[in-house]
Amino acid sequence: MFRTTGAITFSDYEFINSVDCFIHHSINNASKIETSNKYVIIDQCAYNEKTLLTIPLVENKVRSFLTLARLEKEKNIDIVIKAFQKIKKKGDVLYVVGDGTELDNLKKIANNEKDIIFTGFVENNDLNRCFLYADCVIISHYELETGPLTGIEAMASSRLIISATTGAMQERLPQLCYWFANSIDELSSKMLIVKNLTDEEVSILSQKIRDRYLEKYSAENIGNQYLTVVKEVLELCE
Repeated sequence: MFRTTGAITFSDYEFINSVDCFIHHSINNASKIETSNKYVIIDQCAYNEKTLLTIPLVENKVRSFLTLARLEKEKNIDIVIKAFQKIKKKGDVLYVVGDGTELDNLKKIANNEKDIIFTGFVENNDLNRCFLYADCVIISHYELETGPLTGIEAMASSRLIISATTGAMQERLPQLCYWFANSIDELSSKMLIVKNLTDEEVSILSQKIRDRYLEKYSAENIGNQYLTVVKEVLELCE
């Protein structure tokens, strides 16, 4: 059995045809490998699930945004910052969580604006505090994305989500997410839509996102999927 954990960029290794079953994050990633071998889709669960599930639903108008990533050029965090600058009003805030070689450049783009807060690197066990203070999580575009885990964590936390059409996100939230195609104008327009939702609309969407996580991506659900596929493969190999 072979569990892929990153974007597939190969298909010519000798062992490929010896694999009885591949396990991929998404259909999108599975389509990148040239093989007729059996595969199944098993996504991720949130690392700190129990804590994230205790975070209250969002039940107020959206004022605080969060983006979480390695701060590298290919992660396109500059687009998130510029989109926020375009639509922000008094009382709005953007949290940029993470560290990397682009930190200084992103701080220059932010121009010392007090409503753009760089938290630096945050340990996984402490991420619940970040999600607690955010109303909406923005998933930036990354060409080689397979998940991201951030999206799953945001779902467990019941945060509203604006996501680039990247990785497994479209399979996770086909109707419960606001999508953008990696442009400042498109992202800023989706941020405005989210900001204009009523308290009731926000609360309903927040609950639906958490319900989706519990239904499809809980640790128990993902664990059972692994047990099922391993049993099936072992029975075939007997």
